[in-house]
Amino acid sequence: MKVNKIKKATSLKKVSFEFFPPNDKKMERMMWRSIEKLSPLDPSFISVTYTHNE
Repeated sequence: MKVNKIKKATSLKKVSFEFFPPNDKKMERMMWRSIEKLSPLDPSFISVTYTHNE
């Protein structure tokens, strides 16, 4: 779904996004590109979830 369609559908709602930590530089660049593309939705916050594997 395109960002502008999502923005119309969520205009009265608050949104936030959660990402998993990138494993390498390529994934980090992809995460930042995704954040940039999602920014027009004006999220309340964006978080990066840290998972600890034992």
